[in-house]
Amino acid sequence: MKSTSRKYMLGIPGVSFLYIKKELAEQLNPRVTGWLGQDPAASSEIYNPVFAVGTRRFETGTPSFISAYAAYEALKLLLDVGVGTIETYLKELTQFSIHYGKEKGLNLIGPFSADERTSLISFYVEAASKVEGMLRDKEIIVSARKDVIRIAPHFYNNKDDIKYAIDELAILANGD
Repeated sequence: MKSTSRKYMLGIPGVSFLYIKKELAEQLNPRVTGWLGQDPAASSEIYNPVFAVGTRRFETGTPSFISAYAAYEALKLLLDVGVGTIETYLKELTQFSIHYGKEKGLNLIGPFSADERTSLISFYVEAASKVEGMLRDKEIIVSARKDVIRIAPHFYNNKDDIKYAIDELAILANGD
């Protein structure tokens, strides 16, 4: 299993996580490895690498230390707030977003139940890139994907934030 510390984990580019059972690590050979993933005696061997023992074989080069510090602080914050608390809150915020968007006449892409989706909310919007720019001018940060506007709330957002974003989106998308 692998993941990164970006987006909902609040990190910046440069850090990813890889989980491998200790029992399987020696059976797997990485497709790409760096000098930290090689046996120290062969760390300069480019064409015939000798992999390090255990999970170290999946290491790459020198880590991005600023990214590692950012990831550490982001994960610490998420754990301090509580992953369960965040999950519960985001389900509530997601369901509110779905209902409020529908009430405002927006066309939701995806399931109508927060139990069947992530908190990322997508609405069909013609000229999504143009609308994204207009919303950015109003200090509303969304993401355009072809003919879709994505709203990605997190635990630091509240219903007023979502209402404001959806109200402004509805005006631009529906001509309200």
